[in-house]
Amino acid sequence: MRNKFLLIFLLSLIKINSQNYHFYISDNLGSDSSIDGSQTNPFKTIGKAKSVIRNQLVSFPMTQDIIVHIAGGNYSLSQSLEFNALDSGNNGHFVIYQGEGDITNKTIINSGQTITGWTKLADRNIYQANIGALYSRQVYIDGIKATRARSENNMGLIETTKGYFSNWTNFSNWTNIKDVELISNMHWRSRRIPIDSVCNGSQLMINNVIWDHFTHNAAMNFVIAPVNWIENAFELLDELNEWYIDKLSNSNNITDNNIIYLVTNNSPLNVVIPTLDNLIIGNDVKNIKFKNLSFNYTKWNEPSEINTDLKTPISSTNHGFSNEQADMYKDVRGNQKLIPGAITFTNASNIHFINDEFEHLGSTALSFGPGSSNNIICSSKFSDIAASAIRVGTTDYSIINGIHDNLIINNSINNIANEYSGSVGIFIPYAKNTTIKNNTLSNFPYTGISVGWGWDNEMEYVGVNNISNNKIDCTEQIVPDGGAIYTLNAQKKDLNDNNYTQIIGNYIINQHFYRSAIYMDQKSSYILVENNLIEKDNRLSSLEPKKYCVDNYVKSIEAWYGSKSVNIINNYYNNFYAAPPLQSNCVVPCTDLIVNNNTTTYSMSTAANIIAASGVQSNINCN
Repeated sequence: MRNKFLLIFLLSLIKINSQNYHFYISDNLGSDSSIDGSQTNPFKTIGKAKSVIRNQLVSFPMTQDIIVHIAGGNYSLSQSLEFNALDSGNNGHFVIYQGEGDITNKTIINSGQTITGWTKLADRNIYQANIGALYSRQVYIDGIKATRARSENNMGLIETTKGYFSNWTNFSNWTNIKDVELISNMHWRSRRIPIDSVCNGSQLMINNVIWDHFTHNAAMNFVIAPVNWIENAFELLDELNEWYIDKLSNSNNITDNNIIYLVTNNSPLNVVIPTLDNLIIGNDVKNIKFKNLSFNYTKWNEPSEINTDLKTPISSTNHGFSNEQADMYKDVRGNQKLIPGAITFTNASNIHFINDEFEHLGSTALSFGPGSSNNIICSSKFSDIAASAIRVGTTDYSIINGIHDNLIINNSINNIANEYSGSVGIFIPYAKNTTIKNNTLSNFPYTGISVGWGWDNEMEYVGVNNISNNKIDCTEQIVPDGGAIYTLNAQKKDLNDNNYTQIIGNYIINQHFYRSAIYMDQKSSYILVENNLIEKDNRLSSLEPKKYCVDNYVKSIEAWYGSKSVNIINNYYNNFYAAPPLQSNCVVPCTDLIVNNNTTTYSMSTAANIIAASGVQSNINCN
């Protein structure tokens, strides 16, 4: 009997010792045939480490954090990394995927494919390469987003009842006309309108269903979607580093012989095309940290794909794109959709992104959807993003209670919404009790931070939110009817809650499109706006006038339409901005609106204190 107990004890020791709390990955030195992923015998791929950890988590309870040390290098994915409950940390511990690279050798997770096999066209400085079935709306040269072939202006296009007419451009000989997009940014909407056909050389016809959908009101025949420029045609290749992908199909109409064309003086090097829509997909997952990682190169091609769901006998055309607000758009059936996230989580809690980089992404960068709570995005950098940088929440109010207490703090957000201009830096539609603090936002076309969803429904409560100490530079705005900070709806927990959403201590520079720097849109209610500094610096010689609106100036802070229980007190702004409105100024009357002690007269020390406390800080502890 004694020997039996001794055997059991020894076996238990073997079982305990078989657990591993440190795994190592190296793309250069590792091998997925490694049996332990140790420092001297690392794995090669993240997928292998994830699989081994999953098996361990099934067999053993966690007694400490599991740390996956990922050496500097490029980890190119052939398929998305998928996380679920089996990958979750437990017993209060985390599985941590941690980059060990440095500034010269980052740990990069990407889906980029480098293009080779270039040949020069005989008569022009244009090179071409066969890329097979590969297609993307983005191409990168030496790590910089290249320009999709486009015009410098609208080429004389004038809107008609069925499309557009040009009195000085003939489109008869343009190839692949259905792939051409007309870009229209008007009000807060960003549109990419696909062409169906050309009539008489100068008339660009738009599919009836798409035309009615994109214009929203078919009876209003003009100035619904004026064209800013034309994009995605071989005929538009005329500037260095402009590119175009010709989608060539075989007899079965399957695109597998695509050709990329690039304007360049020499044979191209370091041309990268993304291959995946998502780098990470997480569902029903918790207690995972991603630290010191770079996420690069994804695509999202839906606007370029053939739309087979048109309610018309007219020949099929591409989907195109038209957003309703921020990341939300509707298809031609009226279905409400959100631009997907390159990294996306649902039913996720205690997921942390710390000191990460998100760059060269063809959709929204990071999305937490339904069922996401207590997640943290901290001290990370977002740059070169086609849509929004961060989205937390949903546009479906019925599931708002599962999305709560998420923290977005100390992040740098720059050059976002550079393809879908109606998207925003940080987008929180329906989610409760979100904290957005000490972020720095710049180089965005429309709105910096957007919190709340729904119009004309004051009974949809979006929670008590904290929007504080952010630094928001609006200098590069090109789309009006937004603001540095934009809100909608009732900003408290429920009818009986006495707490207000706080917009406090933010430093806002160069809001120069209507309506205002802090813009509380329809039925925005239960908000305290205090101690914010709103200034124009010398980069803008003058504030741009409003377009399509009543007033010809930009306000500093505004409750605009049916707001109630909003306190606008102790804010500072310079003389270039109009004062916050009184209660009587609301287009639809506001109630319980307190406007007090907002001034253009303030000391340099007051401004300096707000500025110093705003934006990214060096002393934030993300853990």
